[in-house]
Amino acid sequence: MIVDERRNPRVTFLGIHPAPYISETLERVHSMGRVRIDSVFLFENCGHHPYLTARPGAAPRRFLDAKGARFPLAHDTSNIFRCLDQLRPDAVFVAGYVQGTLRRAITWCLLKRIPCVLVADTVDAGTSTALAKCHAAVRARLLRYAFRAFWVPGRASRDYWCSHGAAEDDVFEGAYCLDAQGLWTRTLEFLKFRSELRKKMDVGVGEFLFLFVGRLIQQRGIPYLLHAFEKVVRHEPNARIIMVGSGPEDRLVRDFAARLPNRAIRMLQPMSFEDLPSIYAIADAYVQPSVAEPYSLSTAQAAISGLPIVSTDCVGATYDFCGAEAAPLIVPARDAEALARAMMWAVSNQSTARGIGKASQVRALRRTLDWAAHQFTQAVARSMRPQKKTSSGNTAASSVGQVD
Repeated sequence: MIVDERRNPRVTFLGIHPAPYISETLERVHSMGRVRIDSVFLFENCGHHPYLTARPGAAPRRFLDAKGARFPLAHDTSNIFRCLDQLRPDAVFVAGYVQGTLRRAITWCLLKRIPCVLVADTVDAGTSTALAKCHAAVRARLLRYAFRAFWVPGRASRDYWCSHGAAEDDVFEGAYCLDAQGLWTRTLEFLKFRSELRKKMDVGVGEFLFLFVGRLIQQRGIPYLLHAFEKVVRHEPNARIIMVGSGPEDRLVRDFAARLPNRAIRMLQPMSFEDLPSIYAIADAYVQPSVAEPYSLSTAQAAISGLPIVSTDCVGATYDFCGAEAAPLIVPARDAEALARAMMWAVSNQSTARGIGKASQVRALRRTLDWAAHQFTQAVARSMRPQKKTSSGNTAASSVGQVD
């Protein structure tokens, strides 16, 4: 479908809070001038991620609740209907379906027959019980019929929705796209001073530095990482790790750091996207030990930085950046022994590991903001296709082309 240049569609993007991995793509779409975007957010920021603040941009933006850093799952805002009535969108992008406000927005779209696009990083979480799997499958099928298209981060989420009935042509990627070229350019600036920066962080010559970035929560598999790294240090005394983040597992990390020799574990407080390139620049490898991780922006930034990535197989971003060559570094979740072996492999095979990192970087640098913006406009066009009756009486999208 070619968007009518005489009437560029007006799209409302309804998100939870502004963040670089969404806002920068919306700004790029806005600058292209083919889609008129109104961004509506539940909150100005997120208390869990204060370092994810998006830069102010030119695209129109409003907040339903500007009182600060609250992030309740059951949040609801009674004026969402009035807000959408005022904006009169041709299509609505809804970032998730957990919060009450988002569910109301979906209901508004269904009542008004306005095309709705789901923005979600949902993946198969590997639920353990048959009942949980059944509930997840039923929910996915129901959601499938509420939306005209899906905008997801990458392949793992694409596979999830397609496995639950979404057509391949209805699913578009790039929802969590970082400014890959911008981040890499900034990282290159810090790489010029890599030796000095490593010395400042007390990383000695010949020491192999792992990096982890993220909230210190159970989902990230912090205990598995710590037990694995303890084994790594026994075999590779020059191994070190910097952990950037904070959270409930903070005390556990400090306990392990205290009992390992030579300050093998270093802890840093959360850092903004603007500051993180300096840390990625001094690392030799990145490790993501999560037990459940639909995507992982930290892993995406590691790929952009050209680092070899040691990861569990439940991390969605690995399916976009880590090819077959990365097999020695991808391990099952909740397996500290396998994680330790992968980390030791990276230390023992540094030249090969660097090559794996460069291969991931090639893939990462292809996922540009222009690419993500194009995927967004394609999703808009897909959602606005005329609906026609099928032989069974159900509505289905008519066959049309793509956004030019």
